Amino acid sequence: MKKNQLFITTALFSVVLFVFSLGAVHASNYDDVFESEIDKETELSADDIEHEDLQAFVQASKELKEIRAEYTSLLHDAEGVLYEDLRSEAVEEMQEAIDDAGLDEETYRGIGYHVQEDDELLADFY
Repeated sequence: MKKNQLFITTALFSVVLFVFSLGAVHASNYDDVFESEIDKETELSADDIEHEDLQAFVQASKELKEIRAEYTSLLHDAEGVLYEDLRSEAVEEMQEAIDDAGLDEETYRGIGYHVQEDDELLADFY
C-alpha cells in the first residue's frame, strides 16, 4: 500500500511540476493542447472532478509530456509546411492520448486548470 501511495504521490508531484512549468503559456487560452494543457475559462468546477478523472489526467499528462518532448525537438529545426505538418501530428497524438485515458480535451484542460489553481484537489487524490 505504501509503495502504491508513493508512486501516486510521485506521479502527482510530476504532474504539478509540469503544469506549473508551462509558465507564460497559462496566461492565454490557446486553441490546442500542444500550446496549453490549461483552460482558464473552463466551465468544469473542481467539485465535478472525480477520482477516476484525476487518475486519467495523470495518465494522459505523462503521455502528453513525452509527446511534447519528442515533437519539440523535431519542431525546433522545422519550417513552413514541415513545421505545420509536424505540429498537427503532435496535436493529433496528444488528443489521442487524452481520449485513450478516457477524457475529452475540454475536460482534460479543465482539470489542468483546477490542478494548477487548487492545491487541495491533488491532496484528495491520495
